[in-house]
Amino acid sequence: MKNLILAATLVCALGTSSPVSSTNGATASETRAEYIKKAHAELDELSDKIDALELKAKAAGSEAREGMDHKLAGLKARRKTAQKAFAKLQHAGGKAWMSFTAGVDNGIRELKTAYDEAVKD
Repeated sequence: MKNLILAATLVCALGTSSPVSSTNGATASETRAEYIKKAHAELDELSDKIDALELKAKAAGSEAREGMDHKLAGLKARRKTAQKAFAKLQHAGGKAWMSFTAGVDNGIRELKTAYDEAVKD
């Protein structure tokens, strides 16, 4: 399920440890390509974590699986929302891309928070 709707033309490294949302949108010195690369890496990392959590839930007993299935459904919905925001940013031309960064940042932040809450239980 990795890279569900992310652009195939982007090539980037996985595993950024700091959230994209450290600022509200792209920084003034950050280029569109840099921002896209950073957001893409963060979405990939979170997507991989969600996929691993789903595999763990499948291996769990039926009672534990029921609770995780509910959490996973919420995580997948948030992931889809974040990916849609990212897709809009990718297709925005000119300087319009900057207006989409807040939506991407919020989507990633909400997905990360939801994942952190899901795994702490």
